[in-house]
Amino acid sequence: MERELKIVFSVFLVFFIFALSSLFNTGTFLAPFFLSKLILVLVALVIAIINLGASKEYLLWFYFLAALAFALTDDFTISFLDQYFDTTYFDDLSGSRLFLILSLIFYFGFHFSSVLLYYLSRKQKLISFGLLIFLILSIFLIFTDRPIFGTIGFSIFFLAFFIVAQRDSELKNKTLRVISYQYLLIVLLGAFEYFI
Repeated sequence: MERELKIVFSVFLVFFIFALSSLFNTGTFLAPFFLSKLILVLVALVIAIINLGASKEYLLWFYFLAALAFALTDDFTISFLDQYFDTTYFDDLSGSRLFLILSLIFYFGFHFSSVLLYYLSRKQKLISFGLLIFLILSIFLIFTDRPIFGTIGFSIFFLAFFIVAQRDSELKNKTLRVISYQYLLIVLLGAFEYFI
């Protein structure tokens, strides 16, 4: 098991153990899911640092920036950062419509580039097209009356990407696999929101 995947499972286990201890203490299976976007940013940073010098390492740094941009659109994350740093800077920043639009474009743009990376690495047109369709459909659904369908679509996209990226253990595809591990972490941590 690669160290990046060990990091992903370790973070998941920490959340799971926290939720389990919460279940025994309060009777509610509750993990600190409100911190999940910040945790995703920290994991992305750690993984980018440990892959310094790797082939296509710049994509891991782009993923870190995409995770950071997405975290700065989350109300829980903004409130936490404002309280932690005793400021309203993050709230003001997230209140900017331009910042919100640019953050979402950068975040979703990264996912399109990951599908492109998959296609360029594996040359599988059908799977790449399927991933692309799921991604476009998920983005569309997130902005409808029922954004839960978009969330489900993204979870399917992330899981599908994780599964198809594991088929090849060649060193040239390590960046692809590392991104897929982080996509798996998004799904694992996101699942805790539905146990409330």
